[in-house]
Amino acid sequence: MNEIGSIIKTTLKQFKNYTKVLLILSIIIYITTGIYTVKQNEIAIVRRFGKIISSNVKPGISYSLPFPIDKVDKIEIKKVQTLVIDHFSELPEINSEADMFMKKTDLRNYAITGDNNTINLTMILKYVVADPKNYLINFINVDSVIQAISQNEILSYLSVEPIQEVLVTNRSEMNFTLRNNIQKKINESKLGVEINSIEIKNISPPSIILHYFNDVINAGIDKEKTIKEAFGYKTKVLSQARIRAMELDSEAQIYSKERISKAEGECKTFNLLLEEYKKSPISVKRRHYLDMLNEIYPSLERSYIVDSKKRVHYKIVD
Repeated sequence: MNEIGSIIKTTLKQFKNYTKVLLILSIIIYITTGIYTVKQNEIAIVRRFGKIISSNVKPGISYSLPFPIDKVDKIEIKKVQTLVIDHFSELPEINSEADMFMKKTDLRNYAITGDNNTINLTMILKYVVADPKNYLINFINVDSVIQAISQNEILSYLSVEPIQEVLVTNRSEMNFTLRNNIQKKINESKLGVEINSIEIKNISPPSIILHYFNDVINAGIDKEKTIKEAFGYKTKVLSQARIRAMELDSEAQIYSKERISKAEGECKTFNLLLEEYKKSPISVKRRHYLDMLNEIYPSLERSYIVDSKKRVHYKIVD
């Protein structure tokens, strides 16, 4: 019995020693769990009993009190994260919110434009974390909030734009406007993210009416083509008419100058003749009479000159 008691005492003593060692090792291991590493593209936030005590732990090895006293959250601040906003798409990603909505309700996804036309589109949004504190604290699921904001801004934008403008005009203008509006709402909500880029993809009328819409578009294109051809023809005709008018005006001016010059010459000749007539009327009459005969008689085959008493004085034969 004494031997058994001695063995028990020895065992208990060894157990206590082992327990002390294990306890010390456990405490050491527990304390070392507070050591953590922050990568180059990360920022760490340390919370003690839920209260932030450090919001900008730099990359490297750091230490915080072990859980549950302190909690360390590491956030990638340079990583570009991508969100697909496909709540208005006919073909959303499998198992996405839009896809689940279509399966549950058997309804098609679409948005409505300012002129009451339906349209399908998908938007790709890329962002980075700009304020890790707000990103971590204010919302549990930041992506869901960004998607909700994006959906509202897309609907707001489309509600005042006609479908022709949405489909035909500059797509970059639409991207720019949506990016600014979404970023403004994100800043107001203090999500702590910054949008890198927004891209509208797969924008078109629903497939069930696409061919009708294409007919309307083609008709509009034909209309514009016809109008341009008409304006081209108008421009051509007006140009030709202006050229012809300039030619007629030039010809009229030349004709006017010629007529005026001729009239002035005739007037000058007449004045000279008048002066001669005043000096010698009989001589001028006779000379003009003979000049007239020289102009007229060459065209006659047989000519006679008679006086007032019907007596023949000359007979002219060619």
